[in-house]
Parts: sequence; structure tokens; C-alpha cells
Amino acid sequence: MKTLLLTTFVLSCFIINVNATIHTVTHPGDDLSSPEEGMLRYYINNAKNGDTIVFDVDHITLKGRLTISYKSLTILGGEGVVIDGDSLDNVFNI
Repeated sequence: MKTLLLTTFVLSCFIINVNATIHTVTHPGDDLSSPEEGMLRYYINNAKNGDTIVFDVDHITLKGRLTISYKSLTILGGEGVVIDGDSLDNVFNI
């Protein structure tokens, strides 16, 4: 019985994340009104629950607050990635 429960749990975890996508930020800029694919804001706005965001840039300058709501995201910054708020007090709203 324990084996059946463990197997069911493991399969459930796999099924939940099978549709997760890895998005790679390739654009260091930001656009509040019309973010382009490749920008961090675009991927945060369009990511689905369970998605992961990684970076292929070293420095991003944001023009406004980023809001992450009602979804679970993994953001893997890596070593040396800087998200610059450009003098903003609050960059992430989670």
C-alpha cells in the first residue's frame, strides 16, 4: 500500500510539471507597455504556473515594478546576474 501511495505521489508531481517551460531572458531592456519576447517582464507576464526563467544576459535595467501573482515561478539568476531597479524602491511585487 505504501508503495502504491508513493508511486501515485511521484507520478502526480511529474504530471503537474510536465507542461512547465523554461524561458531564457536574452534582452537586457524593459518596456512597461509592450514587453517583447526575450525580456524578463514578457516572461513573467506570460509564464504559466510551474515555469522557470533563466538568464542569458548579465544586467537588466527595469523601468517599473514587476508583479508576480497567482502563479508559482522559479527564477534562476545564476552567478553575476544583476536586476537593476534604476532607483526604484520596490522592484518585485509578489
